[in-house]
Amino acid sequence: MSGANRKLFILDTNILLVDPDAVDNFEEHTVVLSMTVLEELDGLKKRASTKFEARMAINQILELTTRHRPGETINLKNGGQFILDADELKSRNVKGFDLTLDKADNRLLALAMKYKSDDQYPDRVVVVSNDTAVRLKAHALGLASEEYEAVNYQRHVEELYTEPR
Repeated sequence: MSGANRKLFILDTNILLVDPDAVDNFEEHTVVLSMTVLEELDGLKKRASTKFEARMAINQILELTTRHRPGETINLKNGGQFILDADELKSRNVKGFDLTLDKADNRLLALAMKYKSDDQYPDRVVVVSNDTAVRLKAHALGLASEEYEAVNYQRHVEELYTEPR
């Protein structure tokens, strides 16, 4: 796929909790994670209900980024790309909208707006979240958004509940 058709998917934290391998499921497109997502995952690894998934997601990100700098584009095996965006977000990314950067969801949307304002991705930025409020805010900002269906969920369930041989 040519760069002109490549979409840029900004993933919300909840996507990695549903599917820690989600980064690999966007084919030839670019997947971006923010430092805010890493912060949230770090906090969630201490909660009993999410610690396993949060740790798996953090380990996946570590494996991808070990030999790369934050912000560097990393080529994935599936033909896609991955970016761990560590840039400081500026309020100008959401200027004119009633959003403050003190909330993680708003920082995610500011990141999406930053990429949307980049000439390389103007109409191809998609926020991926299973949080309806985030998707509604994205729509209000003129951003595309999608709910995520965990493609590897069934495989994980089968691995967890396989009877011993």
